[in-house]
Order: sequence, then structure tokens, then C-alpha cells
Amino acid sequence: MRRIVIVGALILGSCVATQQHPEEALLNSRHAALVETPFSMGTGFPITDEAWLTAWHVVEGWDAEDVTIAGFAVLEIKRCGDLDTCVLITALHGRTPWPLADRLARAGERVYKSGYGQGLHWWSEGLATEDGERISLDMFPGDSGGPVFDARGDVLAIIVAVGMSRSGTIEHHCWVVPMVAILDAMPEGVMEGADEPLTMPPGPLPVEETPWERF
Repeated sequence: MRRIVIVGALILGSCVATQQHPEEALLNSRHAALVETPFSMGTGFPITDEAWLTAWHVVEGWDAEDVTIAGFAVLEIKRCGDLDTCVLITALHGRTPWPLADRLARAGERVYKSGYGQGLHWWSEGLATEDGERISLDMFPGDSGGPVFDARGDVLAIIVAVGMSRSGTIEHHCWVVPMVAILDAMPEGVMEGADEPLTMPPGPLPVEETPWERF
């Protein structure tokens, strides 16, 4: 429905009365960060005012001084136990930390990913599987370390590998490390003193809504 805005006798123009879709609000608030090394790239996201989470293999073999995230110089790299995940420490970055879920994704649950597959940022949508270690969604090199989050914006897992068939072709699923496992292996002191991240208010999204193009 169009509205004509009139002041006095002057027609200033028209505007469309719109309300931001809850899914659009969710995705706009969940934009991951680009992780770069001299010869590779990946994805990460903030978990405290100074700490970011990404996949270990993205930065494995590099010194902290060789790595940046969202343009910030990395001061220290801390691996999460023997998981393929790690924490990157930077100076205060000013980004809002993402809320971390203390549960596994439910089978069939709609989930979302923000990542830098092939060096370009894009969102994708998929479904969680029964084993909690795979997500049915598309990913590409560069998405490693990317967060998989639910309809509230809480991070359920991070991506660590693309699904491959025996013939070597990319399948439509990716391997993830659940956040509950990462929290158990979080390096000492990383989360101490961190303010509790805000949780997105929209709540679960209706399954009948048709998603728009996000690429």
C-alpha cells in the first residue's frame, strides 16, 4: 500500500509502509567476520569484547602476527583443547558478542550460516541433522569457522569441513563442532568477565515463510 506524504500543498513523494521481516532482522544482526592469513581465509565471530571464535585449521601453522580478523590484528591464538576450533584475541573491537547456545541443534531445526565462502560474505539457510555434527546447508572454502545459529541468533555450532562424496564432489551438508563441546574446551580465562551477550527477540520463525535471495 502506497502513502502520499503531503505538506501543505506540496507533494514530497511516496513511500511504502513496510515492516522489517523478523528473518531479515535476524540476518542483518548476524554478520560474521573475515579471518585472513597470508595464504588463506576463513570466518569468525566475536564472543567477548576482545575474543573471536573460528576454526583451528584456518590459522593452524601461523603466528598471531600473521592473522587478522575483521581488519583487527590478532594478538594471541588459543586452541580449544584438541577441537578444530580456536579463540583469536585482539584489542577491544567494539563488536557485540554473539550469544552462545548451551544445547545441540534439534533434528530438522531451521538454522542459518554467515560466512565468507570463496571470499565473499553470504548467508545460507539449512536444517540440522540427527547426529548434531552435520548441518544440511551449502558451504564453500572460506566458510570454515563460520557460525551456525538458530532463529534467535544463538550460535549452535561452527563449521569445520564441507561434506564430500567418495567421488570428491561437494555435497549439500557441512561438518560442524557443536557449541556445547566448544564451551567445555574453552581456554581458561577467555569468558571471564565477559558481559552476557544480548539475545535476539524475534524467536522461532514460521516455517511457511518463503526465504529471499541472500547471495
